[in-house]
Amino acid sequence: MNDEPAAPAAQKSFLPLRPSVDERPLRYLNPYPRELSVGESSFDLRDGTATTVAPEESQAVAEELVVDLKAVANVLVSLNSREKRPVIHLETRDLGLPEEGYELSISADGVRVAGQSRAGLYYGTQTLLQIAAFEQGTLPCLQIRDWPSYKWRAVMLDMGRGVYSRALIERCIRIMARLKLNLLHLHLFDDEIMGVRFNNLELGRENPHALPIDVLSDIVKYARKYHITVSPEIESWGHVNSVVYHYPECYGAPGMWGGSSFGIGARTLEILEKMYDEVVPHLEDQCLVHLGMDEANWAVLPDLEGRDEVNPEWLVDRLYDILMNVGDRHGKKITMRLWADHGGRPIPAHIRDKVIVEPWNYWELARADIETKVERYGGEGKTPFLIGAGKPAMAQNGAFGATRLWSRAARNTPNCEGVNITLWGGNLVERYLISLYAGAGYTWNADNIQEPEGRDTHREILRGDLTARMMSWQTLFPDAEESAIVNDRGPAVHLGYYVAGPDAGKPVAPTAHPVNVTAKDETQ
Repeated sequence: MNDEPAAPAAQKSFLPLRPSVDERPLRYLNPYPRELSVGESSFDLRDGTATTVAPEESQAVAEELVVDLKAVANVLVSLNSREKRPVIHLETRDLGLPEEGYELSISADGVRVAGQSRAGLYYGTQTLLQIAAFEQGTLPCLQIRDWPSYKWRAVMLDMGRGVYSRALIERCIRIMARLKLNLLHLHLFDDEIMGVRFNNLELGRENPHALPIDVLSDIVKYARKYHITVSPEIESWGHVNSVVYHYPECYGAPGMWGGSSFGIGARTLEILEKMYDEVVPHLEDQCLVHLGMDEANWAVLPDLEGRDEVNPEWLVDRLYDILMNVGDRHGKKITMRLWADHGGRPIPAHIRDKVIVEPWNYWELARADIETKVERYGGEGKTPFLIGAGKPAMAQNGAFGATRLWSRAARNTPNCEGVNITLWGGNLVERYLISLYAGAGYTWNADNIQEPEGRDTHREILRGDLTARMMSWQTLFPDAEESAIVNDRGPAVHLGYYVAGPDAGKPVAPTAHPVNVTAKDETQ
């Protein structure tokens, strides 16, 4: 990049923000900073004379910022110019903040962004980008000191009921990064669809859209560039119709809501270990692996029948050992995640501090259940837990009320590891985006949440305000532009069936139909 002053850039348009009950300064910011004070003067980036300055360890962030300022805000900035110009200074240093915290200072002389870590510095630049875009390059003087409420701010993509291309997953990663989300939960398969194609097992060969399992390595590396960890979910008890389609000898019982549950026996454990063996090598050296374990019905295969110790608690312990052994085999240090299910999954005492359980509820009308679960799972000395929030498959336009309630209720709970914004049901990300956009704000700053006002009984005003802000943000940030999401997505799929085009109403794969196997069952 040359050192000559760049020509002034044209302003980039965005949808105007309507008057709102939210009177916070710079209310377009999402997530909203914890500490923000705005001054009287401003710093102008529009004439193209500013330059970035960053030490060597922050050069990659500086280079990306220069590109992003042009793409997002139509602001031209030079990279490390030797001339004396207004400066955007980037650095990492000890700020006395949590790991992902940052400070942003804008004065009439320039901009300073400091991160507690590289991730913190990156998040500081994302806040700067939003300000530059919405303020059309004339930055108000301000001071921001900011850090997240939760360690993990996750998004779950349902590859078991909707088809996800690599391009769509990578676009979701970029959207997540813009909103300071840092954990991508890939629900690899469910009853309806096997979303990945294994190399050494039959799994996924029936799905024409299944991603080759080896692509997972590329996705993990791509996500790491954006400070995002990938956590795959390998269903290990219920929701396994797409597995028993190929291995009917592993069928045990119907699922709690249809589909299939594994029968517990040596053959099932053998297949699961082979599945873990194909997924785990693609992950980072320290990783999280989700084993599902919810909404299943209990059945034991003949080879283990009659053994008193074989029960759901034994199964959790056995799967933990298998997963840890697979991790050791591939040089990975794994933390196991699992759903807490309706009544709570029994966890053996000796691993209660080594796993992460995930109680869930996706409905704002279930406030009492959410508060009860926070009280039940939260507290000193209890098993670490992650909140299952987001939207259920039944809420096609996206939901965010439950995420707001969870984030608020658990914010001071010592063993809560974070919040998971689940996008269940399909791949219609453009429809689900409000759940992700609003949820990102709640999970980052649970102490400054915009609540519905008294007369907003049905949350219509709150939803309208958040949707308007999101749509305005989409016009400025091309990663989140609706037509681009649709283009990357390919066919629209809900619950394993095409919903548009010549194949509308047809199943993506034969696994969308329940496997016709007769077996005994007992609800657990």
